[in-house]
Amino acid sequence: MTLTFPVATDFTSVGPRLLHYGTGQQCAVVQKPLNLRRESRRRKSTARSVSTLYRLRQKQSYWVPSIGRSLMLDLYREVTINQYLASFVTLADCIRQCSDEQWKNPVGNHGFDQVVFHTLFFADAYLSIDLATAKQQDFHAKHSAVFDGYEELEDHPPRRRYERDFLLAYVDHCRTKAETVVGAETEGSLAVRPGYDWQTFSRAELHVYNIRHIHHHVAQLSLCLRRDQGVGVDWVRSGWQ
Repeated sequence: MTLTFPVATDFTSVGPRLLHYGTGQQCAVVQKPLNLRRESRRRKSTARSVSTLYRLRQKQSYWVPSIGRSLMLDLYREVTINQYLASFVTLADCIRQCSDEQWKNPVGNHGFDQVVFHTLFFADAYLSIDLATAKQQDFHAKHSAVFDGYEELEDHPPRRRYERDFLLAYVDHCRTKAETVVGAETEGSLAVRPGYDWQTFSRAELHVYNIRHIHHHVAQLSLCLRRDQGVGVDWVRSGWQ
């Protein structure tokens, strides 16, 4: 059952405001011609509702309007994590489905393995505060031979080739990182600009951009698998499956 509670009433201007309990949305009620008897009953009902909300606040230790913001932040984090995981599991499926013969064949201008690495490198980078922080990760230190020189950031076509097992390990690293990083985001951290000169929007939008970038390349890889090997990649709706 959906509950709505009147809050912050102002009957002389725009009418009462309603908080949709469960979504935190506020909406204005259309003001009808004033009926004093009905208005009196409504004011008493409002007082009882506000009293109920006050008791709820005392029990839960927060004001009801903050419930909406808290729920929205929790919802954003949950949805974003689930879509990151769905993107990574689809990418991992592409890696596993690719044959040894196809592994280094071109996908657009680069090899299959190089496109996978490009996708994971920038997913990893955009989940970091900035590039300097990304380079200091234990995963990069453990695989220093692979990340040596950070060729992906150079202005020339990639030359390095990548092993399947390493890329699957990189998927696991990015998957775990996405859950940790997004799960720790706050209203403040999501509102700031990321530490990349070429990105001018908020971190909240960067996560959406990052997921779109992963799917952009997953679409290229899956198309090549279908065209060259006759195999399909399953669609994952949400989460790691």
